[in-house]
Amino acid sequence: MQLQMLSCMSAMIPWLLLVGLLCPTLAREVQTPLGKVLGRDYGDFLAFKGIPYAEQPGRFEAPRAKLPWTGTLNGTAFRSSCIHGFSHHDEDPSESYEESENCLFANVWVPKAFQEPLPVVVFIHGGGFLRNSGSDPNFWGDRFVTNPSNPAILVTFNYRLGVFGFFSWNGTVANVGFRDQQLLLKWVHQNIEAFGGNPQKVLLMGQSAGAMSVMCHLAAPGSAGLFQSAMANSPVGLYYRNREENTKFVQLVAEAMLCTGNITSCLQDRPAKALRDVDVVPEYLRHFTAPCPECANVLAWLPIIDSETLPMNPLVAIERGLHNRVPTIISTVTNETLAFVPTLLMRMGNNRLSYEKVLAVLFDDRALKIQDHYARSPDTSRMSWAERAGVVTTDALMTCYARYAAQALSLFGQAYLSTFMVQPHSSQMHKDKICIQGPPDGATCHASDIAYQIPASKRMSLRTQVGYVNDKELNFSTLYAASIIDFASGRSLFVPYNSSGVSTYWNLEGSGRIQYYHYDHCNFWEEIGYTDVWKSHKSPLPLSIMI
Repeated sequence: MQLQMLSCMSAMIPWLLLVGLLCPTLAREVQTPLGKVLGRDYGDFLAFKGIPYAEQPGRFEAPRAKLPWTGTLNGTAFRSSCIHGFSHHDEDPSESYEESENCLFANVWVPKAFQEPLPVVVFIHGGGFLRNSGSDPNFWGDRFVTNPSNPAILVTFNYRLGVFGFFSWNGTVANVGFRDQQLLLKWVHQNIEAFGGNPQKVLLMGQSAGAMSVMCHLAAPGSAGLFQSAMANSPVGLYYRNREENTKFVQLVAEAMLCTGNITSCLQDRPAKALRDVDVVPEYLRHFTAPCPECANVLAWLPIIDSETLPMNPLVAIERGLHNRVPTIISTVTNETLAFVPTLLMRMGNNRLSYEKVLAVLFDDRALKIQDHYARSPDTSRMSWAERAGVVTTDALMTCYARYAAQALSLFGQAYLSTFMVQPHSSQMHKDKICIQGPPDGATCHASDIAYQIPASKRMSLRTQVGYVNDKELNFSTLYAASIIDFASGRSLFVPYNSSGVSTYWNLEGSGRIQYYHYDHCNFWEEIGYTDVWKSHKSPLPLSIMI
């Protein structure tokens, strides 16, 4: 790793430059293939923030690799998040950022004491392809990179969101937000050695929409060779539109913006914030006004199936053996959706009518079979309507999708299925009381695992209100993050998944083995042909074909 102390260190003798005994809080400089980058010294780690990995693209245009620069790029402060990525106003100006369309920046977190080369974890943030930023305080690498027995590098980054990332129309490229992610991976491959990283030990990890992105990179020919292992935390089994279906939705957005004729040009001319404010509503209104196979999405925007970037649904590519074959962990949490639909159900009225309406909207002509199955199942028959809705939607969207994906992956290489069971006392779902009560009455809601994948420091917790109430939670966060870094290094505490149905679980005591988790429920979803949604088929395939 090429580091230089600045200011007072310029007069010091060379060996002090290497060990950094004096002036340890001053910024550091790294020489990358593109140019010098000045980072910030936080004591036991360095952060290089706001590094451009692309030239600023025009709206709806494919990203272009960043050209070399002269001089030294200031990487001591975050730069803009993408539109929909929110702004963050911090007591420390260098940690603040605003929204902008000039937003394709990466952040690199590096421990100060290590032996090169280090494994690299590239984290793709969640947020439904519609919100968040790689600079969000929940994703800072303070504690992730500073485990003395398991040092690693963490890379976080921004990619274009919502209509800005997943617009498509006649004559335009598609999936520019996904192309942003691919360009970032190429940037890591070409530049990470300058920071002390090993480009041949890159783990691609994402949560929620980030996990869906990981699944897409497994299927995308353009992502081949850019990562050596993968971890998808809470990928959602949704319908991926094709170009024709996405065109219909884009047209609804255009109508909302009063755009006719040359829709691309018109939308390019509209103010970014005006477009941001209307690019979701038409989709959700459509869910309640017209039947459509892709309405099982529950997301307005996501990568589309497109010949140039994503030729087929990730599961289809995996089943055909056409995916990027790397060791892969598919992980879910036990109560994924409890903070979403079931919470709304509790507020609307925890009753049978509301429950049946939710199932009808989400599952259409399968709703009656689903009601019957979960009414008869011993583990769900006595639940309240809202609790039962939580199990139903978690199984359909995450748990059983994850099992199906792990089964398909295991036929071609190393695959791991994992269930995260820690009931935290705080998480990003702190708006929902049941998600932050801890045992015995709490739940492991969607995003409950983030503070353990990327452990929170005191500095991070002050900004996010997400942390640990006792040493057991704190120590487990170190253990769980270390297990992820181990996986990036080629070691694993996770149990290989195979036809015996044995998978890994995690609780505050550590990891263990569990067999046939939600076995009957997941068999049911496959038997009713729900794999047609997971595979983006418009109608159910015969069971004999699916299995």
